[in-house]
Amino acid sequence: MAIAFVRANPISRQKGQSVVASAAYRACEKLYDERREKTQDYTKKGGHIDGGLILPDGVKLTREELWNAVEAFEKRIDARLSKEILVALPKELSVEENIALSKEIAVLISREQKADGQEEQYCVDWNIHEPHQEAATDEDGNFLLDENGKRILENNDNIHLHILSTERAWDFDKSTFRTKKDRDRNSKEWMENMKLKIGELINMQLREKGVQEVDFRSFDVRNEEAKQKTGKELEAPQVHHGPEKTNLDRKRRRRINRTKRNLKNVKDELSRIQKKEKESSKMPVNRTRTEAAKTDFSAWIRKTPEKVEGIKSVSGEKTEKSAPAAEVTPSTTVNPKKQAGSPKTISVSVPVPVAKSSKPIDAPKPAPISFPVSSGSGTSRSGSVNQNQGPKVRCLLCGVIEYPECKKCKFRDKENEVSNDSGYSR
Repeated sequence: MAIAFVRANPISRQKGQSVVASAAYRACEKLYDERREKTQDYTKKGGHIDGGLILPDGVKLTREELWNAVEAFEKRIDARLSKEILVALPKELSVEENIALSKEIAVLISREQKADGQEEQYCVDWNIHEPHQEAATDEDGNFLLDENGKRILENNDNIHLHILSTERAWDFDKSTFRTKKDRDRNSKEWMENMKLKIGELINMQLREKGVQEVDFRSFDVRNEEAKQKTGKELEAPQVHHGPEKTNLDRKRRRRINRTKRNLKNVKDELSRIQKKEKESSKMPVNRTRTEAAKTDFSAWIRKTPEKVEGIKSVSGEKTEKSAPAAEVTPSTTVNPKKQAGSPKTISVSVPVPVAKSSKPIDAPKPAPISFPVSSGSGTSRSGSVNQNQGPKVRCLLCGVIEYPECKKCKFRDKENEVSNDSGYSR
């Protein structure tokens, strides 16, 4: 059902507003503001259906020229530059019918009949904006899609008309605006009278369509009439929030829907992870790689048992098998006196590996390494030569030439001692 809504708002410098920027915004155009030396570009703004200018007879101005002329004519820092009249158009009419209706309303505002019969003409800029289209969402904040996968828009029927009217009438003698403003157009009575005239134009179109008419009288008048007829008061009308609060509500609603969608995605991901963990706990553990590693290690143990035993012995474990020991054969002894002319040689047999046994074998001590030494008369402890003391003997550990017991490291080779004439042994 159509609603009765007509409201007037001033465009004033006291609020920091620019009439050129206001006109560019409502027309979704790019206009250059000469006073501020700035281009007001609102071409990317959507929602504009149609618009135009209603100028005095014989006046030819563009939208940019008109509102720059208004800015240049007004000198006060708190001047009122324009009057905006906002009208809610009936949703029952088509777009073409609303465009024709908007032109009639713009002409009505641009012509002012005076008591003396004279007519004053004002410059009027009118623009129709379509309803704000926003995607519909469900309880979880997800967008609703149609059969083609496109988002379904909310059913918003707020099609409305913006009218910017100059504060000063046109002076045909000077071809500019009049010096004196008509203050009556700012009164409450003028606005109430204009609402009734606009309402009559709208109801005329609704009657032709066979739609219920709209009462444009004030709420107080209608409420008092309802009390006298039915004894009940009317329901309070909706409060007009305005663009600022409406934009805040839209942002808040978008933020809530976005939060709901993110929360739903988190819940879905959490349920997916829990389901995957539950399924994996029921499945048997895959031990293929573990069993293969154990098999390879067992095969390696069978092939190289000596390495395994060595590893175990290093790690401190008890081993049943020990490393093979070397079998030592007694070295051949030589009488130093019979071999006086040739160097003496002490020989040691090469160790021969023995068969492995289940019991550890005590390996004998290694035999001394043989090397030739010069034969001849021995030397006494004081350094004098003694022929009866036998040949010189080199210590097997520190290499010092001494008698059978080394005076430096106290080493004595008992297993390979050889008797001589003097009774000494080594």
